[in-house]
Amino acid sequence: MAERTLHQDAAYLALVRDLTPLTMSIVQGAGASVCAVVRVSSNLVWIGLTPHNQLAWRYALQIPLKGSHGEPLGYNDVVYILRRSESIRKHDRSRFDTLETVGNLHDTPVLDSSTFLNDPLLDTPPDSLRSTLLTAAGGPAPLPAEEKARLAGFSWYHPEWFRLYVVTPGDAGVIGVDLDIPVNTVFVSDLMDQLQYGVPALWSAHERQTPDTFCHSLLDLRS
Repeated sequence: MAERTLHQDAAYLALVRDLTPLTMSIVQGAGASVCAVVRVSSNLVWIGLTPHNQLAWRYALQIPLKGSHGEPLGYNDVVYILRRSESIRKHDRSRFDTLETVGNLHDTPVLDSSTFLNDPLLDTPPDSLRSTLLTAAGGPAPLPAEEKARLAGFSWYHPEWFRLYVVTPGDAGVIGVDLDIPVNTVFVSDLMDQLQYGVPALWSAHERQTPDTFCHSLLDLRS
């Protein structure tokens, strides 16, 4: 059981890493972006989408982390689900409007995606190119070492700031960090190093008293 959990944890962290570029677009020309990824249980992830890149129109999907045969869902599997949702939202609105609401992600309704998990895939030429390049390169980039802080999710529902979710070897839970947009990448790298062993004691003044649902400790590092 422990080995299975560790495998699921690694698969989820790899999924977060691979989904971060989709904050630009889930498919070229579609005008929809990923604005949040959070893990709500060992086998469920909530992913926020912004149609036409408008935060006011955002919604989220509940997606399992394992397929029907128990295999971890990867980047391509999740992207197909996101594309299918956007296709249904735009072209089959009556079906989209009947999706069950199963939760709330930072004041955003979370819809159950299970009704179209087995719909036909929406492949694009970049999918084939990505798979080919990853195969040629020997696979995707490795995750940070286990003794390092790792990105475990993110949420962007405000034009001027966003939230990172971080897991560290020195802390059993998830740490949330609010940062301004834009943020210097050197600062982010230093932040991850500082969080390697949990929240530094000197940062207690920045800790919110009421963290959100997806973390046990929340830091406000906005200027």
